[in-house]
Amino acid sequence: MEITRQEAINKLQEERLRISRELHDNIGSHLTLMNATVEQIPSSKGVDITPQLSTVKNSLTMSMRELRRTVWLMNKSRISLDELAIKLRDFLKPISAAKYLIQISVKEGNEIILNEVSAAHLFRMIQELVNNSIKYANCTAINVYLIGINDLIQFIVSDNGKGFTISEENKGNGIKNIEYRIKELNGTVEWSSDIGTGTLVKGIFPL
Repeated sequence: MEITRQEAINKLQEERLRISRELHDNIGSHLTLMNATVEQIPSSKGVDITPQLSTVKNSLTMSMRELRRTVWLMNKSRISLDELAIKLRDFLKPISAAKYLIQISVKEGNEIILNEVSAAHLFRMIQELVNNSIKYANCTAINVYLIGINDLIQFIVSDNGKGFTISEENKGNGIKNIEYRIKELNGTVEWSSDIGTGTLVKGIFPL
């Protein structure tokens, strides 16, 4: 009974850490930006604060969307690969409607079911990879492929951007977060990038 009780406590603690990490990584950044922007709004009369208010409004909108997305991920105990792809398309629709061609395809295993931990990590990894391509790659097209075969899930994210030299020294927080998440899933991730031809990231993990 004591072993069972301790296992339950450990699982509860892991879930608390997972929820706090999701909130910190994906909502905390928007709140920090809003706070910094509000602090910079001048108190003197006659100064146009329209740009600052626009920034706060955009950050608030993104925070609300991110909160709904996080709650959805937390509340779903079983998610099919196809359902996850639909949610990703919905999340990336505003970005794709701008100047980027973003395509998300499930190549195999549409009906494969992910648990909430695997789904959350997969969603966040793809989110991070797409964000990195938009921020740094100077690309116009991003392709995301989800593949489920037997008890393995594979994802491939590629862009047609400028590429970069991969080394331990130039790995930013985004890449480190992805490597952390794939490690949590007992999987592996490979990075392939050439200057001038784009970047391809391939990950795989067991269900």
